[in-house]
Amino acid sequence: MMSRNIKDQERDERRRARRRPILDTFLISAQLPALGPYRLEVEDLSEVGIGLRIEEQVLREVGTPSPRSGESLELKLYLNTSLFIPLRIRVARVLPRDQERQLLVGGDFEGSSDGAVHAVRSFLGVLDLLVDSVRMDPVQSPGQLPPMGAKTGPKTASKTARRSSKKA
Repeated sequence: MMSRNIKDQERDERRRARRRPILDTFLISAQLPALGPYRLEVEDLSEVGIGLRIEEQVLREVGTPSPRSGESLELKLYLNTSLFIPLRIRVARVLPRDQERQLLVGGDFEGSSDGAVHAVRSFLGVLDLLVDSVRMDPVQSPGQLPPMGAKTGPKTASKTARRSSKKA
């Protein structure tokens, strides 16, 4: 989440809730069970709805027509690779992104998933609290960190350097 420009602020004034862009560093994704096992990119999220990117190729492969405004869809909002919040959305808009061969689908959460919507709102509250406190490590990701118990650090590095200099 980054600072917002004037265009974003003007757009938010027309909306009922502030949308938050989702960074790639979060493993948040979505799935529409009607489309099968395809994970969809979450463009943004708010207290009242969600923006999704759907590849047109996926729709062709599944043989499903594009979502239409007013249509109600079942959605799984994944917070990581396996944990999801089951939701229902009512499609508010479908915008083609021709250059990217994608559809941007915006939907509002439906009342039939009130408990799940509360979970989304709580999650957004946590994201809002994190914005001013978290930092991104540009060098390492958790997958690049050494395993527990591995000997690393200055002492190990200096021993390795001494061994290399003795061999030379």
